[in-house]
Amino acid sequence: MSRRLQPQWLRQHANFIDPPLCPHPYDDEFESGTLDPSWTRTGPSGGTLFDDVNPMSIHAAFSSGGCRWALPGMPGGRRSYYMVQPQAGPVPGAAQVQIQKTVVVPSSCFMYSRMSFSNRTGSQPTNDAVIGIGLYQGVPFADGINVALNKGNLTAIQVTATRHVASVATTIGGSTGNENNKGQSFHTVAIQRDGTTYHCWALAAEAYWQWLGNITWNGTPDTAVIYFFNSSTTAPGNMILGVDFVRFSRTGLRT
Repeated sequence: MSRRLQPQWLRQHANFIDPPLCPHPYDDEFESGTLDPSWTRTGPSGGTLFDDVNPMSIHAAFSSGGCRWALPGMPGGRRSYYMVQPQAGPVPGAAQVQIQKTVVVPSSCFMYSRMSFSNRTGSQPTNDAVIGIGLYQGVPFADGINVALNKGNLTAIQVTATRHVASVATTIGGSTGNENNKGQSFHTVAIQRDGTTYHCWALAAEAYWQWLGNITWNGTPDTAVIYFFNSSTTAPGNMILGVDFVRFSRTGLRT
């Protein structure tokens, strides 16, 4: 039966992007004009410097003053997105901003998030913009795993999975999609827990999941993180990043 002819209740939630019929308690679709209180925001260098006054602008170039952000209904906001324009910093971490929440991760779990970038033409520095998700035990980026999209190298969207042990990062795996001629730019990242084995994934525009690798971790993840970073003020301005949703599936890979 054509989806157009199906009853409304059956047509709903048929696409990967649509909210699941049975959402997980930790899911966030970012459809409200206020950030859910379960999230804690952390600004540059571990502070809480978030700029709630100056609206985001693709032409804004700034390396101080904090992170500009918007939720639906706010100036610069986008429907069903949490939009963030971080201040530029010299290396990942120095000006990084993030939101985090306390979670209990079952032995079988699939955490995934759809994301977006603004873009610029011309050469771009490495790590021009980074947006990713992570699962950590205790302090973020000390003991855990993250998967992130990295915008840089002109038109390349890279995805990298990383393991942190005592704050030291080791690459699990990665891949690159070229949005100009391959039609496979990545937009969604995921971490899959299967007992003590953690698989890292990325979803591309052509609707296929790219496996990035796996690693064994005997820790107990209790903190979920979404983080944002911007390294350059190159024209037209600081890149704007967005997260459409973050979801937790009780089963496995979502297609």
